Amino acid sequence: MHFNNALKQLLQSIREQFCAETAAIFWFKEGKLERVLDSGPELPFAESYEPGQGVTGLTLITTSYLRFGRPVRVNNLDEKPEVLQTNVARYRQALPSGKVRHLLAVPINGRRHVIGVIRLVNRLLDPNSHHLDPHGFHSVHEIDLRMIAERLARAIEYRQLTREKEQQLAETQRFYRIYAASTAERNVFETITEEAMAAFPEASKCEIRRLNRSNRTLEYVCARHRRGFDYGSEPIALEGIAGRALREERIQVVPDTSQDADFVAGKVTIGAMMVAPLIGQLGVVGTLSLDYPAPHTFSDEEQRRFTALAMHAALAAEMFWRRMQNEQLRDHIQRINEDISRGVESVYKNVLAALRELIGYDSASIQLRYGNYLKIVAHDGFVDPDALEFISFDIHDQRLPNFYVMRDGMLLIVADVRQDYPHFETEAERYQSKEIRSILYIPMFYRQKIIGMIALDSHVVNFYRFGDGIIGTLLASAAASAIDNARLVEAQERQQESLRRLLKSSTDIIGINDEQELIDSYAQLGIQLFFLRTLCDLYYTRAGSAGSRKI
Repeated sequence: MHFNNALKQLLQSIREQFCAETAAIFWFKEGKLERVLDSGPELPFAESYEPGQGVTGLTLITTSYLRFGRPVRVNNLDEKPEVLQTNVARYRQALPSGKVRHLLAVPINGRRHVIGVIRLVNRLLDPNSHHLDPHGFHSVHEIDLRMIAERLARAIEYRQLTREKEQQLAETQRFYRIYAASTAERNVFETITEEAMAAFPEASKCEIRRLNRSNRTLEYVCARHRRGFDYGSEPIALEGIAGRALREERIQVVPDTSQDADFVAGKVTIGAMMVAPLIGQLGVVGTLSLDYPAPHTFSDEEQRRFTALAMHAALAAEMFWRRMQNEQLRDHIQRINEDISRGVESVYKNVLAALRELIGYDSASIQLRYGNYLKIVAHDGFVDPDALEFISFDIHDQRLPNFYVMRDGMLLIVADVRQDYPHFETEAERYQSKEIRSILYIPMFYRQKIIGMIALDSHVVNFYRFGDGIIGTLLASAAASAIDNARLVEAQERQQESLRRLLKSSTDIIGINDEQELIDSYAQLGIQLFFLRTLCDLYYTRAGSAGSRKI
């Protein structure tokens, strides 16, 4: 505001000093000159020129020796064919002299490009009269106006540089406050949203959500708004512009939501928005959104500022969410190992629960190797679970992704299975894979041997990332060990049960009801049998010696 007032005063001073009937400043924006300020009689019409258009547009014509704009001085516009007669007619109607004869325009040349143009129309004999000077503008006037334009260009560039430095300082302070909040374990999300609203004063709301992998929704974390009420506490589906931001892993800039096919309207009108994916390591995922109440054209500077804010928000959010994730991972692995005594089915259940919470899936299965085939031993999320008992996967069938997991011993992530593995669609009825779009397959190793794999399926394209594979590998390692140990425990329990049944049968035969007495009787019988065997060996030894003497 202060800068515009200063420009108005400068323009008025120029008009008075040069005895011009009207003066104007044009800014060069988006490839054309637009009149933004004027001094003198009111001009009730807009005015713009492309390079070379009209006499004013001639200031933008460059040559081999002239890098930027050039001055134009004309004292008889009637002789210039470039004159736009439409604008001349408008000026004649607006100016008290009723004439358009003299024109002096000089470019405001910056160091790298043309900033704009200062233009004077009609030199008067006297500032208080409406009679034109028959000689018009002189070369001295041109030199003086060029000097003014050069100084104005320096002032504009210095102001722009100062504003950029102030913005950089403000951003540095903003990011430091976000970092300080994350390290001090304060509510870092409140700090992020507050800083976003301060950085974008025209925005109506800033919101942070985190992906809940268990039910594949974006859950509300924190928001700041200017409307005085909250409308974002409910979970939202993994769709719309936020879902697109996560799928494409890039910021979505939507200047008009009514023109975006993916936009999902809510209770409150949102005219424009920017959404950034907050993607960290090991599957940490969320979104940062900035809403505007009406359509809004985002400048390059606004997009750059939002990109920088999103980057720092992702780092801070990841630091906070990672601690929560580590605690959940530790608890799940501990539960998997502790429930070994309850049997292998309990291990399967705990493994699937951990995979659902930490990684997420629409359907999942644990497959163990039996010879050259993989057999599904546990599953979740399938439409017809009974049919899975009759499905097995040939580990030598190269059409199946299972083949590459078992052959290479490495996890496999496929963003869209319909492109890489068409059988998911062509044999959808057999494999119950009609809705599956992306997969994460993880091998299970035990004692350096692949004993099977874990298959996670999602109905969302590009749902899984490499970080999810790392979490899955840790769970698969714990699962393989727990499954083998649970099988061993079950085998020992079956052996003990067989021994109990044998003792029970023996008790019924001998008539001894006490288990300890039965064991003692077996021990006594063993001693007697051992003593009898010893006597027999001694007898045959002596009998053999006597026979040899007779011979």
